[in-house]
Amino acid sequence: MAVTGACFLFACGDDSSPSDPGAGSGGSAAGSGAGAAGAAGATGASGAAAGASGAAGAAAGTGGSSGSKLYGYFNIVLNPAVEETATAASTSLLGKVYDGENPTPMAWQKTDEAEGCTLDTPNAVLCQPVCGGSAVCVSANNCVPYATAQTAGTATVKGLGSADIAMEPRANNYQLPAGTTLPYPPCTAGAKLSLAADGGGHGALMVETSCIAPVEAPASVTLTKGQPLALRWTAPANTGSRMHVLLDISQHGTSKGKIECDTDDDGMLDIPAKLSDALLALGFSGFPTVLLTRENESAPASGGVVLNISSPYRSAIAIDGLTSCTEDTDCPAGKMCASDLKCE
Repeated sequence: MAVTGACFLFACGDDSSPSDPGAGSGGSAAGSGAGAAGAAGATGASGAAAGASGAAGAAAGTGGSSGSKLYGYFNIVLNPAVEETATAASTSLLGKVYDGENPTPMAWQKTDEAEGCTLDTPNAVLCQPVCGGSAVCVSANNCVPYATAQTAGTATVKGLGSADIAMEPRANNYQLPAGTTLPYPPCTAGAKLSLAADGGGHGALMVETSCIAPVEAPASVTLTKGQPLALRWTAPANTGSRMHVLLDISQHGTSKGKIECDTDDDGMLDIPAKLSDALLALGFSGFPTVLLTRENESAPASGGVVLNISSPYRSAIAIDGLTSCTEDTDCPAGKMCASDLKCE
């Protein structure tokens, strides 16, 4: 039996910030990391900040001379269809802005790295007393408050679908107006996307990036001990996009480790065997996956507001000796489905 679509597409791990999972695609300017997966979210996704020079920041519109700086993101996500749940492909749009950078929880520590990829394992950072919902534990007994959500007036996105989209902040969120549905995909790869906001008492915002195509990749790949993990996808035209890769093969329950890579969107990546072997040695659960997320992100405006567009795609991982399951009848005779969704 196939794993449920929610777990397959978005994973069932715990790599997102507890305060704002949607920030995964916002880059360091949004105070986020990978994620996403998000995917979708992040995925979550990911989060390499656009390295803008002063000239690039000015060209993107660094905000007006009045008002305080803002940080945050406007995320456009191309969500692929999920066959397991008969969920159609869709395009989402969400924005959040803050009065500062959000702190990053020190939940992971780098164990090894090679060829643009890192192997991270859980970092047991504890704060006593616990930080609660308004702060994050960034180091031992060090709780740092989250930034405060702000508004930036009316935000208008151009380049998605056939008409401009004007969004008013509601409960400090920017999202599609009621009754508005974006096409999938919402734009032609390479086409200009822009967002402008009047600032709402802060400096005005203007950010630009370019559209991307949805990721096309094999539905499954094989992870073999002693061999690099070969990932392949359809390379796009020159749109300036990057590919973020998240490999987590112990998603059900507590994650034992993960591999993350940020690479050129050129259609191929071989994750070194020394990293994938180390990840295998940490253990794996049923229905392991690798998340590929194509991203384009603007230079930041007004200190750290970015416009990000991402396309997550999750491929199943086949591992020798692993039979994934959701119930005992999925397993060979004499074995049972364990809580981590593998036959034992």
